[in-house]
Amino acid sequence: MVVSSFWKEKYIIESKKNWDLFYKRNGVRFFRDRYWTLNETEQDGFYDLLKSWTDAAESEGRVLYMLEVGCGVGNTLFPILGLNNSICFYACDISDEAIRLLQENPVFDSKRIHCFVSDVSKEPLSCHIGNDTQVDVAILFFSLSAITPAYHKVVVNNISSVLRPGGWILFRDFCEGDLAQRRFSKENQVDDQWFVRQDGTFSYFFSIDQVQQLFQAQGLKTETLKTVERRIENRKLGKSMERRWLQGCFQRKASSDM
Repeated sequence: MVVSSFWKEKYIIESKKNWDLFYKRNGVRFFRDRYWTLNETEQDGFYDLLKSWTDAAESEGRVLYMLEVGCGVGNTLFPILGLNNSICFYACDISDEAIRLLQENPVFDSKRIHCFVSDVSKEPLSCHIGNDTQVDVAILFFSLSAITPAYHKVVVNNISSVLRPGGWILFRDFCEGDLAQRRFSKENQVDDQWFVRQDGTFSYFFSIDQVQQLFQAQGLKTETLKTVERRIENRKLGKSMERRWLQGCFQRKASSDM
C-alpha cells in the first residue's frame, strides 16, 4: 500500500518543518564534507571543471560567483571555497536550522558566503541575488530529489534565471535502482520513483531520460550526463553496497545561441 493522499499532502505541507527537525536532531554530524568534489577527476566528477573555472577567475582578478541550492550546513561549499580566494557563494536551504548551523561554522566567512533561507520551488532566487550579479556556476547535489516532483521544472528554471549566459549547473542526484530505493518498503512509496523517509523528508530516484528532458526543457544545453555505478565495501559490517547516481553538467545557452 502506497502513502495515502492525506499523508502525501501533509508531508508536502510540512516539508520545511521536517527539514528543520532533521537538522535540530542531527546538527552537523549527519553528512560528511564532500571532498570528492576536489578528488574526482573529470571522468568521475567535477574537480577539473571547478579548478579551471576558479584558476581562470583568479588569474583575471575577478570573482567567480557560485550558487548552491540545498546547501545544508555547508558540506559542499566549504571544501570548494578552499580552492582559492576568487570564489564567493550564494547558498540557500529551506531549513532555518541548516542556515543557522552553517553560519555558526568556525570557518564561515560572511564576505565570501551570502546564505539565506528559501523554498526555491516557490520563491524566485532573484529576491536574494541582486540584479547586478549573475551566477557563474550553480550546484545542485542531492537536493532536487528532496523536492516534490511537480516542482522540479520550477526549480531548474529558477536556477537558470540567475545564471549568466554561458553559465553552468553541476548536478548529482539519486538514480533509479540505487540501493536506497530498494531499501524502501511499499508503505514509504508516495508515487512512482518517489518515497518518503520515516522523518517525513522525501527522496526521488531519477532516470537519465527524465533529467535530460528536464534540463533541456528549461533551455539548458547538456554538456555531460551519465549514470555512475559504484560498489562500496563496508568492511566493518562485511557488506557491499551497490550505489547508483546521475551526474551531469548543463550550460545556459549564450545570447548568440538563443
